[in-house]
Amino acid sequence: MTKRRISHNITTFNSQIYSINSRLQSVSVAWGNQARYIYLKINAAQVAQIQSKANEWSTTLYPKYTDPLTKQLMDGADGPIKSFMKEFRKLVSPALDFIAASDLADHVDEKSFNLTLMRHRHKRTRRTIGIQADCMLAVTHHGTGSFRCHVRKPDSEGRARIPLEDGAREVEVAYYIVPKNEEAKKLANPDRLRTREKFTRALFNFHIGGEYSGYWVQIFARWFNIRYPHFAGAWSEGLILVIP
Repeated sequence: MTKRRISHNITTFNSQIYSINSRLQSVSVAWGNQARYIYLKINAAQVAQIQSKANEWSTTLYPKYTDPLTKQLMDGADGPIKSFMKEFRKLVSPALDFIAASDLADHVDEKSFNLTLMRHRHKRTRRTIGIQADCMLAVTHHGTGSFRCHVRKPDSEGRARIPLEDGAREVEVAYYIVPKNEEAKKLANPDRLRTREKFTRALFNFHIGGEYSGYWVQIFARWFNIRYPHFAGAWSEGLILVIP
């Protein structure tokens, strides 16, 4: 079940129990002049129990709940109202499951019973292509051993934002710290770098550590989705910087 069919909110529950009972008992020529529950082939004894509960609610419990003089007696987590709602939810669930799987049910049933028909449910799809959005990285110094990273799409007019519409959910940063006695003129292959960090924002602080102040670092970034790591986007152009 992808959504809560029977609400825990008392006011909403009041509307739902009326809607459920009313729809089950409704009659139409289109259904051979018979009640909806017969057309849907729902067990008559089960429907009788639902109708009895609906009548008890509308004639006794809910009026007492809405009456200021008796409301306190009905309220509370273990009070008559909440206990009734729990019992009704258990009673009606098998019928709602049956309706959701029925080929006879229609869009009015979906609305009346607050459910999604199985034939209308979208199958979960698996990502089959990589993230296509290009990635641009800009970096500024942000204190000792730290940088401020600004990651964006080339067409984003300078705005740092993870392109959710392209399937990205994070930014992955790959970096390589170059010792002081070596020049960092030659960029490494980011796919071979094992030192990586992931960020859930496109504007973030990247802290390497004050102990590396004065060293060189090569930094690359790409759009990433932790659920589909093999379909990450292409790496940005690498940057070579002195660690502040």
